[in-house]
Amino acid sequence: MPRMHRPFRFKEGICYYHAGLFAGLLSSLLDSEMSAYESRCHASGNEFCTFVVGPGSDKDIQDNVSRFFNPTSVRKGDEVSLFTEHSLKQVQAGDDNRIMIDNFSFYIDLIDDRDKIRRLLNQIYEITSGTNSICYLYIFKDTHRKDVENMIVSKSDVVFDLDVVVSGENITNLLIVSKIRGMIAPTKRMKVHIKDRITLDTSQEVV
Repeated sequence: MPRMHRPFRFKEGICYYHAGLFAGLLSSLLDSEMSAYESRCHASGNEFCTFVVGPGSDKDIQDNVSRFFNPTSVRKGDEVSLFTEHSLKQVQAGDDNRIMIDNFSFYIDLIDDRDKIRRLLNQIYEITSGTNSICYLYIFKDTHRKDVENMIVSKSDVVFDLDVVVSGENITNLLIVSKIRGMIAPTKRMKVHIKDRITLDTSQEVV
């Protein structure tokens, strides 16, 4: 998010997605059930965000996790929507603006209201158009209500589908451009190699 000149502050932390991400990552690495919560959040006035990760069986950890994910202030989805809309308004017109929202599935799950998601999408569209920017939304396909996913697709100018195929120890990434507004999208899949940069393998698939 861009730096804000007049911060929009919250009573509690709002980085729920990152807390869950850190807990899941460390649970996998340590082969042990871990839990996480945010003890300090930039959005609530702290200089930076701080996360605490510990064993899921630890009572103190669980008490803090419960308080973090069940705050007493405004509904979490409403706060996150307001914070995001306020942050988007700080974007200034430029020659090479990129707005990246990774992961938009987090917003869909947290807000869980089609009309509010539409409002957020409209806000993103207005800011993107008004500042000559490009916005990237990353979502997990087929994990949300179909009408919500269809709404996002209809509002997007270009849609990329990335499929991951696992066969034994082999992992293959296949990319298809399923929509280009005003054009007929190609139907061929492209193999994608993701390392320090992304490259397309056209030796077996026609681009």
